[in-house]
Amino acid sequence: IIVVNEFPVSFPSKQPLKIAVIADLHVGPFKGEAFVERAVQKINGLFPDIILIAGDFLFDERSDASALTPLKELRSALGTFAVLGNHDGGHFLTINRQPLDMMDRSAELESVLKSLGITVLRNSAQIIPLANEKIAIAGVDDIWIPGSSVTRSLQDIPEGTPTILLTHNPDTILDPESRKAELIVAGHTHGGQVRLPFYGPVPALPTRLGRRYDQGIFSLPPASTLAITRGIGESLARSRLFAWPEVMLLKTVSD
Repeated sequence: IIVVNEFPVSFPSKQPLKIAVIADLHVGPFKGEAFVERAVQKINGLFPDIILIAGDFLFDERSDASALTPLKELRSALGTFAVLGNHDGGHFLTINRQPLDMMDRSAELESVLKSLGITVLRNSAQIIPLANEKIAIAGVDDIWIPGSSVTRSLQDIPEGTPTILLTHNPDTILDPESRKAELIVAGHTHGGQVRLPFYGPVPALPTRLGRRYDQGIFSLPPASTLAITRGIGESLARSRLFAWPEVMLLKTVSD
């Protein structure tokens, strides 16, 4: 099951944009090349202007990165952009929520993704020209990866440029610098991966923000929006309940 969930989001570009978001592919024992191919077909069928991939491409250090090959078929008018997640950098939590460090595959994965035509943003930004304006897409390494810096990701963006900040972990919003971006896009939570109606995520979320910021759209003062996708893969256990694999489609609306 891969569902598409569509949300309007405030963003100050004159040109309306369709932004497809996925995260947490976690290729490995539960998800392989065939599933990635299905996700690509689902995304391409939306005809997005921009595709954002919010990290955690790998399940663990034994994952075969060649399972990501179908990502080379992604099609978008303005480009496909990605950041790395904690699993990609070898930083995990055990089922008891204890830190566990394994092999850092971030450099390898960056090379693989670039070979597939994906722009990997590592504490950096890219300016995107539209018809009569420009926007910026910034990307920050996962906060568990040493050297992660929101400040560096935003520092080269001209003042007044509408900005999207792509991150893996929504805890990035705890850095006040993040609010310089009008739209912040994240994954990591899996929406809890297992949810109950009227209750929400069953397991504790792996964030400092906690249960309130589990999935969906959140307004952040003074003028930012946070979008958290529940992702399309699984970690720890091959189980999802009321949190089906998701492609999030954001449609921008200027105020």
